[in-house]
Amino acid sequence: VTSIEMAKKSLEKKGHEVTVFAPSVPRYKDSESGIYRFSSVSFMAHKEYRIGVPVEFLNDKNLKRFDFDVMHVHTPVSIGALALGITRKYYVPCVGTFHTLCSEYIHYFIRPQFVGNIKGVKILFDKLSWRYLPWFYNQMDSIISPSERTKNLLEEKGVKKKISVVPTAIKES
Repeated sequence: VTSIEMAKKSLEKKGHEVTVFAPSVPRYKDSESGIYRFSSVSFMAHKEYRIGVPVEFLNDKNLKRFDFDVMHVHTPVSIGALALGITRKYYVPCVGTFHTLCSEYIHYFIRPQFVGNIKGVKILFDKLSWRYLPWFYNQMDSIISPSERTKNLLEEKGVKKKISVVPTAIKES
């Protein structure tokens, strides 16, 4: 979230119009413009984290409100998958930033006490993640990795597109 906030502010300072698509959060009001919230559900194991369910956005009349020059995807699930579909339908370039080793976050999807009790769940989740992620990122026009190590991992796992290393900025206090 911090890297997206910082990128938005930086791009706006340079005169760009930026729209951020994010999951809704109950009782939360955005304090700035340019944020479009989708319906969302909480993760089973961690109620404080939410995943967007952008079904209302699948209607073409909702899409026509926006005139994108480029889309920058920060998640390979739900909203990111929707963005990828939009970019293909409307021939808009798509940049994807790889932030998260999904296989390391199984505990967000399944309660931790169940992961330890179900043999092979993590291995299966890891295999499924690494089947999907290269496919997803190979659809991008450009890919950003936060580190050389992550870039190398993506290449090892089958990402064929050019990957640029751009370290994630940190917020000054």
